Amino acid sequence: MTARTLCSAAPSVSSARRYARRVTRQARHYVLWALALVGSTALLAGTAVYAAETPADSSGSSSSGSTTVYRWVDADGVVHYSDHPQPGAQRLQIRPAPTFHEPPVPAVSAPPVTVTMVPPPQCPYGYYDYPPYDCAPDGYYGPEWFVNGAFIGAGPWFHGRQNFRGYVNSHYDPQHGYHGSLPRRGQRPDPHRPAGHTAQFHGDEARDGHGNVLPPSLHTLGAVNP
Repeated sequence: MTARTLCSAAPSVSSARRYARRVTRQARHYVLWALALVGSTALLAGTAVYAAETPADSSGSSSSGSTTVYRWVDADGVVHYSDHPQPGAQRLQIRPAPTFHEPPVPAVSAPPVTVTMVPPPQCPYGYYDYPPYDCAPDGYYGPEWFVNGAFIGAGPWFHGRQNFRGYVNSHYDPQHGYHGSLPRRGQRPDPHRPAGHTAQFHGDEARDGHGNVLPPSLHTLGAVNP
């Protein structure tokens, strides 16, 4: 290679080196910009960013509860981010996003249910097993409705055994057309006709104590319930 060739090639080599340095510097700036962008993205995740348009002051102070980040562009057009103030940099205030707390839902409790049991009617010979639970006359209920002279109850106050079957004389039932007199509540039985006596009882209808009429059975009507 001649000296002229070397002289002519020198400027090309020098230019190539300057171009390579420029490319390297720009590549470094792009890498730094990319790293700064990734870091800023991670920093800004879950926060609200409020950018102040005024240049940063020398103190670099930030408002309470926020983080201050400075952004500037150098002579080569590369964007930089830093937590240190720079001349002519734009200050970014990174404040935590507001947190919303749902108010607790007050517990709704159902009002207490009070069940008041009305005492049974006080009748000398029992009472009918349907409303208004009037006192039944002597001869309506058979002896199986009484235990030691005490009425075993009917309707909501029935406390006889399960599968109970008791006979009544429907001729004394107002639902069957009876219009005779009825005992008063609180009245006591006739000493000569105690409750549950069997004299002259003629049962023609079986009931379960809950107000239901039972179908006829093979037992003789008027017999004592076993």
